[in-house]
Amino acid sequence: TNFGTANAGAHDQIDGLGTLTLSGNSRITVVNQAATFSVGDVFNLFDWTSLALGAFDLGGNVRNGGLVGDLDLPTLSGIQAWDTSMFASSGVFVVVNFVPEPSRMILTLLGVFSLMLRRNRRTK
Repeated sequence: TNFGTANAGAHDQIDGLGTLTLSGNSRITVVNQAATFSVGDVFNLFDWTSLALGAFDLGGNVRNGGLVGDLDLPTLSGIQAWDTSMFASSGVFVVVNFVPEPSRMILTLLGVFSLMLRRNRRTK
């Protein structure tokens, strides 16, 4: 799939009349051709009658971009991320702001703090 700059929302779409089957041997690559992405952009890349995902790996519901699992998306800037949670139900990817969960941030800070304490410990 290619994103173009001709007009807002210009992108390729695959419209199937039957079952779209994606296996672990499938790979979806989305190519950015100088498009600028903004939070709230919705890209309906696939339409199908039914979907068989099989072992296809979306690489998580929210991510910045690149090849993760079987899905290769353009890398977004700043705190923007791709939300792929609606792909299995409607073939849609959405650009969102990614803010880490508070619990994940607390665990990260605790890890950094424990490393700092370990470093400051004096040996006798």
